[in-house]
Amino acid sequence: MIIYMAIVASGLFMILTTWCIAKKGRFFVSPFSGITLIMVAVLSPFILHEPLAAGSLIGAVVIGIGIYLVIRGKKDENNDNSTGEDEML
Repeated sequence: MIIYMAIVASGLFMILTTWCIAKKGRFFVSPFSGITLIMVAVLSPFILHEPLAAGSLIGAVVIGIGIYLVIRGKKDENNDNSTGEDEML
């Protein structure tokens, strides 16, 4: 069961990574690889019947905040670049 889950999860991760590269470019692949760790922390109590540790939950929240900050920073950077080019013309 665990080997099957690992193969399926790896396959889904590779499919989502390829889709992400096609849609948004290489930049977003690195931040979103942290989502795998969040999924492990949240799903392991349900699938593997492991106890949910407070450290895992706190780590998942910190990773989620980090992903949000990276995406927000990239959005702000794109907005700054687009307005800066218009002012230079």
